[in-house]
Amino acid sequence: MKTRVLVALAAMLCMEAAGDASAQYSKGPAFAPGIGGHGDEQKLRLKRCFDRHRSPSDRGDSCKRLLDSGEDTNIDAATVARDYTEAGRYDDAQAVLAARLGAAPDDADAQVATAVMDAAQGRYADAAKTADRVVSATHNSAFGFANRCWVRAVAGSDLDAALADCDKAIALEPGESSVWDSRGLVDFKRGDAKTAVADFDKSIALHSYGDYDWNARVLQNDAARDALNDQAGTYYMRGLAKTKAGDADGGARDIATAKAHDPYIDDEYSHYGVKP
Repeated sequence: MKTRVLVALAAMLCMEAAGDASAQYSKGPAFAPGIGGHGDEQKLRLKRCFDRHRSPSDRGDSCKRLLDSGEDTNIDAATVARDYTEAGRYDDAQAVLAARLGAAPDDADAQVATAVMDAAQGRYADAAKTADRVVSATHNSAFGFANRCWVRAVAGSDLDAALADCDKAIALEPGESSVWDSRGLVDFKRGDAKTAVADFDKSIALHSYGDYDWNARVLQNDAARDALNDQAGTYYMRGLAKTKAGDADGGARDIATAKAHDPYIDDEYSHYGVKP
């Protein structure tokens, strides 16, 4: 999510120009296999960057140091900005994204991260314009529709249009777990808790580590591995949706699972307009 939120923030580099529209949406970067040649010190820095048992502010600072180091870790500006957004450090997120977009104005991940950051601050008009540009630039791809759905969901605006965007993304990439997660957030904010639960169920059922298998080996931490795919956020949102749908026990179990993996989840999702 989230999602995501963060969902949530939740993107891998959009390779639409190379024909790869099936990249993980708004969930974090994949590491290059060559990273295996690096030593334990770098692995520790990577773990600090992604370990959800650390605050989003601390994670953002760790990722920023890796980004600035120039090391071959595939840490990107969108990853750093996601953490800073979840920490409410919007000025820092803006600075990182402005630097990236100044150097690479067509970076779709940085554009999406900017839109999510704007949406989290209530600047929906700016967020919507950026999300529209991503849809156009990626030629109506699943990536573009999924991320515009997420931006609209975070803002809590145009939720019918957000649902339509997620439906388009699902039609193009029905096996992509993060799109179902984003649609669950839309359903939740539309007040349809039962449908939200079903969407989160689908996201969890579809979820596989896939491209993140290498990350799991690097981090050597199941909780961090889950966090790379934002499953903590999915369980958290499913828990809130179950509670609203009348399943208090099931909701409590899901929320406990999420907090076991990410003790900062309440605060992080508050920046996506979600309150427990």
